[in-house]
Amino acid sequence: MSKYDIDDYSNTTEFLVNLAHRLGRLKKGGVPNTTLAARTLINDWIT
Repeated sequence: MSKYDIDDYSNTTEFLVNLAHRLGRLKKGGVPNTTLAARTLINDWIT
């Protein structure tokens, strides 16, 4: 997805993990926060 500069992905989870890393949406220990990444994606989509 070019807007977020994310390379190829094979499924939704992989995309959200990559997006969370790209946006810096991480939980303690560096675990990707895929829920927050998904919310960000939806918010960007509707605005």
